[in-house]
Amino acid sequence: MPRTATLTPGVQWAGTFPEASGEVRTGIPAFLGYAAPGSAAADGAGVPRAVGSWAEFEAWAERVLPDAPPAPAAPPRFLPHAVRGFFRNGGVRCFVVPLAGVERDDPAAEARALAGALTALEEVGEVDLVCAPDVMHRVAAARRPGPWASGDSAALLERVRPLQQALLAHCRRMGDRFAILDAVPALTPEEALRQGKALVDSGAWGALYFPWVQAEDGPPEYAPPEDGARAVGGLVPPCGHVAGVYARVDALTGVHRPPANEPLEGVLDVEFALSEAQSGVLFPSPEEQRRDGLPAGINLLRAFSGRGIRVWGARTLSPRQADAQVAARRVVLSVSRWLEQRLQAVAFETNGPALWARITREVGGQLARLHRGGVLRGATPAEAFYVRCDAATNPPEARDAGVVTTEVGLAPAVPNEFIVVRVSHGAGGATITGPELPG
Repeated sequence: MPRTATLTPGVQWAGTFPEASGEVRTGIPAFLGYAAPGSAAADGAGVPRAVGSWAEFEAWAERVLPDAPPAPAAPPRFLPHAVRGFFRNGGVRCFVVPLAGVERDDPAAEARALAGALTALEEVGEVDLVCAPDVMHRVAAARRPGPWASGDSAALLERVRPLQQALLAHCRRMGDRFAILDAVPALTPEEALRQGKALVDSGAWGALYFPWVQAEDGPPEYAPPEDGARAVGGLVPPCGHVAGVYARVDALTGVHRPPANEPLEGVLDVEFALSEAQSGVLFPSPEEQRRDGLPAGINLLRAFSGRGIRVWGARTLSPRQADAQVAARRVVLSVSRWLEQRLQAVAFETNGPALWARITREVGGQLARLHRGGVLRGATPAEAFYVRCDAATNPPEARDAGVVTTEVGLAPAVPNEFIVVRVSHGAGGATITGPELPG
């Protein structure tokens, strides 16, 4: 499925697609990370593979082949913990892209391996979430025990920043994906907010989760110091477990429901607990966001007595209130994907009033169903969405070129505050530009 980038926060699609109808499946992440050295997956580095269960992943990516040479000593790999956490929390299907192994501490080589995996992932049309737990592969080795002893935090943040920026840039370029990012381990809330601030340029395309979690299957050599409360398992980045929550909520309700106040399965504890005052640092006010260029928030993982470990917060890394909510962003991304698939089916029809009326009717019918289901906000359909496909969106020069343009306004968060997506399609493919956010 070839795709090329546009200069707007969307994606230009080239090629042809089959006719699509109904809902677009969501909650399908891609995991990028290191497979066990000597496994079948390690031999296929950079090649995406669909995985339908933990057992399937384990046999492919964790089982060392009989003739494999001994693996060199290396920091822990977090890919298996992320994939297991995904299935444990309700995930059904994912893709895994093994990263090419980097035997020495070489940030440039790690960046090249990640870039190659992201390029390969462009050809996988099912994916709508992106996770890269092994961005923390080397950073975790520098983590020191204790709740606030993070060593040289500035160096750790700088080590991770370009890799996470690459993940967000990939999601923005593709136009229909959302990144679930991990905070660096052992940060203070202020440092976690600083990590998020470095990512705001493409912040609408991802969310950051903090702190790490103590997983049942976590690497024991990185377990927290024994203090009577955390004696089993070790710390892992939370993105895989959180991706499972996204998939579970999508399946039960839909992308319009925030993936928050949901329990994490397979988790014993969080890296450390925060007071209410410390938690407040992670969610700056709109005034602070505008003044200081801060993200909408850093999503917290919290332990509640009698309620387990829960995802607490569903905010993006955007500094704008208009696209601050994870659920609203994912509604727009999923509708954009549906539009791209559905409108490609009429690419060869005559560009004129009859086609415009058909597009308006079919797209409007789908959006009306979403409105009735509570996905779009507004007391009436007119407050929730609009569809324009007429002579104004299709001037004579566009008609002569065989290109049909449809403008769709969506209100996933606030009635009458429309996020605009434009779809232009013809015999050569379809282009989706947007979303354009309300001012």
